[in-house]
Amino acid sequence: MSGHRAEVVFGVRLARHLGVYVIGSFLVLIISFVNVIVLTRLLPRAEFGALSLLIFWSSLLMLLFNLGSMQGTLRSVFGSTGDDDVEDDAEEIDPEQVKETMGTGLVLTSFIGLAGIAAILPFSSTISGWVIGDPSHGDWIVLAAVTGAFGALLRLSSNVLRFERRPGAFVFSNAIRPLLILGPVIVLLETDHGVGGAILGTAIGTGLALLVVLAMTRKTYTIAFSAETGRKILRKGAGIVPIVISLWIVQNVDMFVLSRYVPHSDIAPYRVAAQFGLAVTYSTHAFFRAWQPLRRTTSFAAVAERHGQDALRGAMVTYFALLCLTMMVGLTVAADTFALVAPPSYSNLLPVLIPLVAAGFFTHGALVLIYRASEFPRKRHYYAGASMLSAAAFFAGALILVPKWHTVGAALAVILGFVVGAATMFFLSQRAKKPIPFQYRNLAGAFALAALCTVGGRMLDLPGGLLQFFVATAAALLFVALCIATGVVPRGHQAPLGAVIRSLARLRAGHIEPEQALAQLDPGDREILRLAVVHRLTPAQIAEQLGRPLAEVHAQLVAALRRLASEQGQTEHDSRIGHYLFYRESIAQQDALRDKLWSAGAQPSDVRELEATLEVLDRTPADAWQGEGEGASNGHPEKRR
Repeated sequence: MSGHRAEVVFGVRLARHLGVYVIGSFLVLIISFVNVIVLTRLLPRAEFGALSLLIFWSSLLMLLFNLGSMQGTLRSVFGSTGDDDVEDDAEEIDPEQVKETMGTGLVLTSFIGLAGIAAILPFSSTISGWVIGDPSHGDWIVLAAVTGAFGALLRLSSNVLRFERRPGAFVFSNAIRPLLILGPVIVLLETDHGVGGAILGTAIGTGLALLVVLAMTRKTYTIAFSAETGRKILRKGAGIVPIVISLWIVQNVDMFVLSRYVPHSDIAPYRVAAQFGLAVTYSTHAFFRAWQPLRRTTSFAAVAERHGQDALRGAMVTYFALLCLTMMVGLTVAADTFALVAPPSYSNLLPVLIPLVAAGFFTHGALVLIYRASEFPRKRHYYAGASMLSAAAFFAGALILVPKWHTVGAALAVILGFVVGAATMFFLSQRAKKPIPFQYRNLAGAFALAALCTVGGRMLDLPGGLLQFFVATAAALLFVALCIATGVVPRGHQAPLGAVIRSLARLRAGHIEPEQALAQLDPGDREILRLAVVHRLTPAQIAEQLGRPLAEVHAQLVAALRRLASEQGQTEHDSRIGHYLFYRESIAQQDALRDKLWSAGAQPSDVRELEATLEVLDRTPADAWQGEGEGASNGHPEKRR
């Protein structure tokens, strides 16, 4: 590859995916804001606090119903746990078992959910007294459990879209749930069904969203259940359980601890602040959601082959920090504006709580980032220990801070928990043989610039919420501009970043002019590509139509792509490369074929160039292909009629 070709291809894909996830996250955030506006106005403050505790209970059950089963299923199908908090070990996946394994995972999760609901029914009144302090609402507890069961299946199935690198579909699957919840909730609240109506509407909307997402992912699973596969799934997910539980505790139990010391009416502002603080966690999740699936692509492998893993680890740390700091600047400066969304009874606490809750999400992202960027033996085991240490620090901090400072104390306890975990992982990573190559000077400059832009934006406190929102946006953009101007964004990165931006503006990172290249291609090669690309025939269908061996068709398809890309020669892997590039089943199965390619010794940079050429052809209009109607000679295919 010449120039920055490898970086640009990967950068374009990362930027596109990250852009979709960020935009989609903010779409979900806006919908969440609308939900907050509706609920805080249709429910009294104390009832909104009770609903917040029911949502906590539902999210706890969703975690338990997914625990082990979701992580094991996705690890068996995609080689990934599906949790943004956990990095995945590389492992080989059997393409033939993908659909059955995914189906078994869905059925297993359904069984766990049904068993959980059945176990809760006899104790619903007791649990109601424990969760919301009133044992007379066992029906609310059961409805929250049903919501958790639907949510567990929805979470599992929607992650399929993410790992199939369909960011738009994944974003839609996340946005459709709050949208479908909003309608039933409004209807039930307007007809005076209160908190019970709100949780019933949540269950209805979650169930409808599940049906939509199951339809969207239907190519990846077949409804089946294998006891042996189920045991394998649970074994693969078991090692992740301590990490998932520990981090969930720090992220979610703050509200429950707070409820032991304050009335429901004081929980409500904290819940609203958490909704706004999600802007930061959505940014961190957007980064990991874009990065994690792309790590399993040929474009990532090609960049790693060119620069090495250390350079990528350093770059990941820098750009993650810049993304989160940009969000923190905008959110902190706009805190007063966001406070205006809620009723006046909430507004006094929100300008303080929103930045604190957002800082808690930021420190969580820092813990995950350090873990992902680390390289030392058994790091997942140490990460489990650091996560449990985070949970212990959170509980200790909560017992001291919440009784004294209530909502502010709860937010500080979350920050403390994640800081302790992040500091532990930082210490372990920097003592390893291959410490994280932190760009300390650049990171210090980024934090200093973020503080400068935040203070400046807060000092320029303009009247009117909308004006201050524009100030917040300007402060975030100024931070980005200063990072580029002062060299916080490394000078050596600016040229490839510019090339990425230019490629995004052209809507492609292609390196060939398809019309010219196709016109110069041998008629037989052009025709076999036309059958595969334009007519969407599988290599097996082409081989059957032409009466030729399948391996020969695979090899000729790859040879034709090489000629289009002006590459010479062939490799012993060409037939297998053709099988991977033109595979028409699920993306999960295609990814498994790619992993087998790496195991066989194929070069990522070679495969990436062929893949990029095929991507250009896929976007080329059918009428741009030359040589229509030309026959074939010497065994080459003729035009399909």
